[in-house]
Amino acid sequence: MVLGAIAGAVIGGIFGFGQQQQSNNNADKVQRDLKDHNRKVDKYNWDETQRKYDFAVDGLEIRKRNDDRNIAYQEASMQIDYQDRLAIRDYEQSQINRAFQKSAEQRFKQNGFNSVAEQSATRQQLRAHQEAVSELMFDETYSLLDYFGNTTGAHFSKAKQLADASFNEASSKLDYQKSKGSLNIKRNAIRAESQISTQNAIVEGMKAAGKISAAGGQGRSAAKAMIGVLAESGARQSAIANTLMFAENEISLNLGALEDQMILDQTMVLASKNAAINQFNIETSKLDAAKATDSLAFDATRENIDMRNKFVLQQIQQARMQADLEAEAQMMLYPDALPPISAPLALPRPEYQDIFEPTQPPETYTAAAAYSSPWLAGASGAMPYVPGIIDAFNKKNKSD
Repeated sequence: MVLGAIAGAVIGGIFGFGQQQQSNNNADKVQRDLKDHNRKVDKYNWDETQRKYDFAVDGLEIRKRNDDRNIAYQEASMQIDYQDRLAIRDYEQSQINRAFQKSAEQRFKQNGFNSVAEQSATRQQLRAHQEAVSELMFDETYSLLDYFGNTTGAHFSKAKQLADASFNEASSKLDYQKSKGSLNIKRNAIRAESQISTQNAIVEGMKAAGKISAAGGQGRSAAKAMIGVLAESGARQSAIANTLMFAENEISLNLGALEDQMILDQTMVLASKNAAINQFNIETSKLDAAKATDSLAFDATRENIDMRNKFVLQQIQQARMQADLEAEAQMMLYPDALPPISAPLALPRPEYQDIFEPTQPPETYTAAAAYSSPWLAGASGAMPYVPGIIDAFNKKNKSD
């Protein structure tokens, strides 16, 4: 048992030693191969770095040439553009000056047209105003003619009515005088007839009394006959007196009626005259009022015509001013010179930085190979057998 454990430990140590020795040899070979590879990589990288440097130097020279050509092209283009802009500026300045001149001519023509239009409108308005004033004057003249005609007619009507009243008054007086004269003649005739009849009655009575006396009658019979004759004569005289009284009363009544009719006629004549005068006063008052109203209306119309004429003339002047202002507003402002165009400046030249020239770097570091002691590896291989050896020695001691 003990020998077997010792043999196992020896074999394990030898195996571990050999295995570690082989591993160290392999690591050394790998290190040599890696170092050769690093030398090749370093050489390749340095060659590439030199090629890149040469390429960058050539690129910088190409860039410089390209930049010089581009700057020359840009400066030539800027010069051409500057000349073009100068030509455009001159053309625009010329167009602005022509437009200003055209607007000034248009304003001058518009102002002339406005002046002609104002004069034409003013003449037309003054003509219209004159026609309105003339029409008003004719209307006022016709109104005055109507007034004078109507007042003359009123005077004629008044005179005619007064003449008719005077004629009626004269006719009434004439009829009164005629009727009164007829009644007075009739009264005188009746009185004369009554007087004659009375005288005849007296004479007849006296004749009858004389016949009785001549007949020689005496006594009571003769006296009675005489009384009868006298009574008859008195009765006849009394009848004649009564007839005369009734005739006088009738004539007095007729005269009273004539006087009443005369008073009535005079009253009617006076009323007619008063009516004619009152009608004349009323008509003339109406005509005067109408004339005063027409006069106020004519004055107001004349004032209105004058005010309208003044207003229209003011409107014409305002329209002229407005048209002139619009023409002036449409006129361009006096053109100033266009701003100058700056000449192109020379483009700045670029500054170039030199290409960094590389230096060869140190070789790539190759790490040392990882070595391990083969003795330690052999000891490590034998270590697992040590507990068995110890256990075997322990059992052997117990058996002894």
